[in-house]
Amino acid sequence: MKTPQAAISRIVLLLCMPVLLVAADRPEKRVINRKNISHIVVSSAGDGYFVTLLVSDRFPYNYKSTSYPLYYRVSGEREGLALSEKLNKYLETGKNLTIYLNGSKIKKISYSE
Repeated sequence: MKTPQAAISRIVLLLCMPVLLVAADRPEKRVINRKNISHIVVSSAGDGYFVTLLVSDRFPYNYKSTSYPLYYRVSGEREGLALSEKLNKYLETGKNLTIYLNGSKIKKISYSE
C-alpha cells in the first residue's frame, strides 16, 4: 500500500514540472565586452557556417577557468566574415554586447547604444 507522503510528493513533482520546462526554454541573457572575448572565428561544420566567440570569464570568476566557445549560425562565409568584422569593430569601441543563449548557441545579438 502506498503512503500518503509518496502520493503528495508525486503531486508536488507534477505541479513543478511545467515551471521547470518553461524555464529551460527561456534563453539566457549575457552582457559581454571585448575583455571577455579573446577570439572571433568564422568556422564551418557539417550543417552550416558559424561565427564563434571564444569567451572567458573576468576576475575574480576566472580562477582556474577555461575559455568556452559560443556559436552564432550564419548562412554563408561572406555573412560570417561581415558579422565578425562588425562585432570586432563594435567591441573595440568599448561598448557592451548583449547575447541571448540557448546552451552554447547564440540565438540573438543585441547592440547597446
